[in-house]
Amino acid sequence: MFQVYVEEQEGNSEQDALTRVYSKTLYLVIPTLKPKHAGEYVCTASTTAVTVDKTFKIDVMFKPNFDNQATTRFWGWVGSKTNLTCIANGNPEPVIEWHKEGQNLASINGYLITYGNSGLPTRSISYLIPTVDNGNVGGVFGSYSCRAANKFGDNTEELTFEQARVPGEVGITMQDTRATMLGLAITPPAEDGGQAVTQYLLKYNKLNNGGEEKSRTIDRVAGEAMTKVDLVELDPNTHYSIKVYAINNVGSGAERNFMGRTADYSEPDRVMVKSPRMGANAYEYTLSWDEPFTGGADIANYIVEYAEALEVNTNTEPWAAVRVLPQAQTENIPGQASTSVVLDNLKKNTFYQAKTKAVNRIGTSDETTFIFRTGSGVKPNFDNQATTRFWGWVGSKTNLTCIANGNPEPVIEWHKEGHNLASINDYVIIDGNSGLPTRSISYLIPTVDNGNVGSVFGSYSCKASNKVGENTEQLTFEQAMGPSGEAGSVRAGVAGMVLVVMVTACLQLLC
Repeated sequence: MFQVYVEEQEGNSEQDALTRVYSKTLYLVIPTLKPKHAGEYVCTASTTAVTVDKTFKIDVMFKPNFDNQATTRFWGWVGSKTNLTCIANGNPEPVIEWHKEGQNLASINGYLITYGNSGLPTRSISYLIPTVDNGNVGGVFGSYSCRAANKFGDNTEELTFEQARVPGEVGITMQDTRATMLGLAITPPAEDGGQAVTQYLLKYNKLNNGGEEKSRTIDRVAGEAMTKVDLVELDPNTHYSIKVYAINNVGSGAERNFMGRTADYSEPDRVMVKSPRMGANAYEYTLSWDEPFTGGADIANYIVEYAEALEVNTNTEPWAAVRVLPQAQTENIPGQASTSVVLDNLKKNTFYQAKTKAVNRIGTSDETTFIFRTGSGVKPNFDNQATTRFWGWVGSKTNLTCIANGNPEPVIEWHKEGHNLASINDYVIIDGNSGLPTRSISYLIPTVDNGNVGSVFGSYSCKASNKVGENTEQLTFEQAMGPSGEAGSVRAGVAGMVLVVMVTACLQLLC
């Protein structure tokens, strides 16, 4: 291994290394040796007959530097635990000392010194943790020296420990005024106290009313210049006193007072429809919307008028109806009951125009026009039916399962020998939940006893129907037999077969 000490050198850092040949000897030349050139090098010599390698290591020795020191500015406050961090490079690994105003802090009360693990043999990390309390605020802040030394020399980095404070006053502007809401925009203070503003605290109540003060804490998104806040559930036509504080790690900052007045009672805002414009069902459509601002008065009802759209421009956003049938249907939905309505008796694969309005005691909102299209419709099928063969025996409870797909969702009926089993004794019918609006599941559970063994088994029909059409699936319910061939439990029969196999295996081993 070669150990080479380097001073600070000037040179072309891009030209790391080059090779030169003198009298059949290959030399590796590094014009500007730096610590990064330390490591293993391999020299390879080849002829047509053989190739040989020689490995050697270069260890670059250098005095300490602070090239990896990310910051020299640190913040603290009463009660904080701040790590003043010093990162020194050197070979051999440097030893770090902390000083303030010429004093070595290793044995000074009020300071804790710890060491980190850099994972590198040429890097030292040390942390200085000052205790900050009301008794030493005047002396603990200021300039600190981090001294790093090894046998090739020493170096010093100056760090500052500054006192962080609570933020200054925020900026406030009114963005929106409603009967029951005030929309504010908050901008951070010009002075953040040395710590980023992370939250805003709002306190508000009715002006000169002496009512209960409400409060809200809002997170500030880092980097955003403005934070929007809506104060809701307010009284119409009322003055409010609003206090806003910026919060950082130190605490809550200066108070900013603001006065706001809500608007008078008004008709509701326009309804915002949220249902998809492509319907899943062929013959009905669920129109849904978000509850709008009420205007300060409860919404009495919603009015939905809908009609078939004969011509629609789908190249615009949103879709626009060009021609609509004049005969419109009207639905009246109680305001406190729902924010959706099922529009039925529609045509499949057809455009419709729906106009929705909200009504309160003051008046009616502007109408919202929405174009939707019904689904294509699918005749029932049994593509997801896993099996059509089921087994039972006296005392068993077997679920004959029928799974039907279709649009609209199919209705399932059970039949045997032409009889609808919905009202026949000895049969229980249960509907399952597929979780899909285009799939139905039904279970038929026959009672099997000694009195009906001769008739309960056989062929069953599962009939699925919707507005598009109907389809039938044939299922068989068979009597399971015991191992002796008599009617009994399938599980007993399986156990018997396992026993035979085991005995045969034992006989083979004995032989």
